Amino acid sequence: MTEEKSFSLDRDEARFGWYLILPAVIIIGGLIIYPIIYNIYLMILSRLQSINTTYYEAAEIDGASPWQKFRHITLPELYLVVGAIVILRVIWNFNKFEEVYLLTDNVKVLSVYTYFKAFTGAMQQGQGASLALIQFLLLVAFILFYVKRVLKW
Repeated sequence: MTEEKSFSLDRDEARFGWYLILPAVIIIGGLIIYPIIYNIYLMILSRLQSINTTYYEAAEIDGASPWQKFRHITLPELYLVVGAIVILRVIWNFNKFEEVYLLTDNVKVLSVYTYFKAFTGAMQQGQGASLALIQFLLLVAFILFYVKRVLKW
């Protein structure tokens, strides 16, 4: 008769596992999140540095509080930059393939399904190309909707 093994860890094994898992999660999370934060930071900082200081001087002469300066001068200047950041993040996340494919087994998202159709199994490259075109058209439709409705260009 074979013995069934159950999944159980005693206290020492579980504690040892956290010493290995936690630094790995922090490192991988930092490698994925750092480029995103860095790009957003650079785009917002460049726009903040290019705001004309005469707007703030005129608002100060008119007696505006710091909150009013932020609300009526800084936020409208950042509006288009934040819009561009949102569009870029949607495009990057919609086309995300590497993390989904490498970290999961059976996830059905459009980019992974396109890869499976085009490059694995029977290699149905026609279907893969049409799926890639559909993915492109979905992104274009979203970008046009976002620019027309949200950014009001």
